[in-house]
Amino acid sequence: MKKIHIFLGRQIHFWLKPFIYFLTNNSNRTRVLINYQNQILLVKGYISDNTWGFPGGGIKKSEAIEEGLIREVLEETAIKLDKNMPTFVAKLDSRFLIFKQNIYLYKVTLKQKPNIHPQKHEISYIRWFKLNELEQYKFSKNNLKYLNIFYPDLKWNKI
Repeated sequence: MKKIHIFLGRQIHFWLKPFIYFLTNNSNRTRVLINYQNQILLVKGYISDNTWGFPGGGIKKSEAIEEGLIREVLEETAIKLDKNMPTFVAKLDSRFLIFKQNIYLYKVTLKQKPNIHPQKHEISYIRWFKLNELEQYKFSKNNLKYLNIFYPDLKWNKI
């Protein structure tokens, strides 16, 4: 059943990407690098291009960026972050056709390894990765850009 959901999610992502960007045009979105002892936490969403990415998502108009980031991380991973934990890294513009999103990148370093649980209807996979194993996996163009920002000394180029 999970494979069917992943297949359908990829089709929805492919065919509805312009519509999704239309709905989220000029929105604020977050992505967060969660690090624990040189491992980073990555997720795959059901409605996606089936590549690994960073937890995060859309910010509600009534939320501060950091509040939305904390909410999204809790929803997607079950990790409860303290409001002082995220460190701002960069703000980027993400563009598709004529649509634009503001992407806020943050990083968090955890002192204890948390229990993680993927959001049932949004996240298909979640796991910890060592940096040296990332080159084996596929990332979207945007997530490669984020990796290069988070780790400027390493050059990621696999799509």
